[in-house]
Amino acid sequence: MALDCITDVENVGVSACKQFPQAVESFIKTPLDFTITAVNAATSASWQAAIVDSEAERVHLFPLAYDFENLSEEATRASSNLGKEVTTRLGQYRLRNLFRENLEMHKAMYSHLGSGGRIFLIDINKKLIGTSDDAGVTLKGFTLDQFMPEKVQFGDGSTPSLSPIYYTLANNEELDINGVQLRFNTQLLAIKALTNVRLAQVGSLTSTTFTVSVKSVLDNVGVRGLVTVDFIETMGGGAITWVDNGDGTYTATGTSLTTGTVALRAADLLTVKAYEGINTLTVA
Repeated sequence: MALDCITDVENVGVSACKQFPQAVESFIKTPLDFTITAVNAATSASWQAAIVDSEAERVHLFPLAYDFENLSEEATRASSNLGKEVTTRLGQYRLRNLFRENLEMHKAMYSHLGSGGRIFLIDINKKLIGTSDDAGVTLKGFTLDQFMPEKVQFGDGSTPSLSPIYYTLANNEELDINGVQLRFNTQLLAIKALTNVRLAQVGSLTSTTFTVSVKSVLDNVGVRGLVTVDFIETMGGGAITWVDNGDGTYTATGTSLTTGTVALRAADLLTVKAYEGINTLTVA
């Protein structure tokens, strides 16, 4: 029996639909074993829950890029002296996004250097692009061969400084044979990337009150909207009530307060999404 390398050849008819992946504007990086059903992928709540999941299981939504470069490898072909040609490699998807953010964001992205996992692409038409091995019922990102945040590209006065990320997909067939895409504009508007925040003491501790600030590590902007249940404190005395001062600072009121610690609850438990405290503050 002759060897047949193609098991499923599909008919190619005329289609009015021209929805095709375009330039990549952002992406969602996931653990290798992360999957999401197509039904859940259509809801922002499912993505937000995955973003604030435990550190080992969470997904990371990256910001919208300033620019995009397609550096993909072309197919490799060999020719013989008899005029025959054979394709030896189909090529590899190799992409680069360049971000115009700030130094703290660059450092946060650089912390992903060399990390593996998978990646969902988001194009300029806000389509989510991934792969599926069960005919679209369950979706997952493309397997990464490498994920390499690069050095800052310094601007020259007429162009901005940029933070590049170069990444390659391990298997072209995940897109070329099993690729899937869905509308993602509504979800993208609704979900928030997880942001690190730092707690700091403001002023002095008294027996009845003290104040802390809660500010983003990326840009030092205060976080508003937290409530009493968002804080975990060991300050002695009875129950403590927290009041939002509206500027990223919070005043705690209690009785017989003593030197102790304050931290935020886990990211998935906070009433305000999507923040994660990176320190336990000693109040004295």
